[in-house]
Amino acid sequence: WLEPAAEANPMDLGIKNSLVLVYSRLGRKAEAKALSLKIKETNDALAEIQQLLDQVQLKPDDPELRFQIGKMYLKYVSEEQGIVWLNSVLLYQSDHLGAHLELARYYEENQSRGESFQRLAKLHRKQADALNRMSKKVPQSAGNRDVPDDHSIDAFRSPQKEKSGP
Repeated sequence: WLEPAAEANPMDLGIKNSLVLVYSRLGRKAEAKALSLKIKETNDALAEIQQLLDQVQLKPDDPELRFQIGKMYLKYVSEEQGIVWLNSVLLYQSDHLGAHLELARYYEENQSRGESFQRLAKLHRKQADALNRMSKKVPQSAGNRDVPDDHSIDAFRSPQKEKSGP
């Protein structure tokens, strides 16, 4: 009964942790290990989200911080909170390509949920396409040539060293 619950609530860490225990006790070690890795990835993301939330307290009008938080919430924690954060990016920077792309993707993947999702999918895709066209027409200056197309700061982060021990 846990597997259907995990499928219905893919972001619920409590269900995932319980499922790891069940898999381990049933001898399904490969499934337990794979799920444990997903749990670790989610916990790492939660820690990073907390760091970003601390930063956004100091710089509440920084759209890039809000964008990173929104992407991480959307992927790891809560779609609803991810959408809220991504929309907050657009309050501060209405032409943020990354936010429009993430919102377009989310609404496109969920169009079956109703007309409002279909309308929002079209709206954000149209905005993202227009911004993409504009960015291709404007030659990149020395100041922004290194910014990745997805506006992600992850491309600039150096790989984190593995922590050893407690």
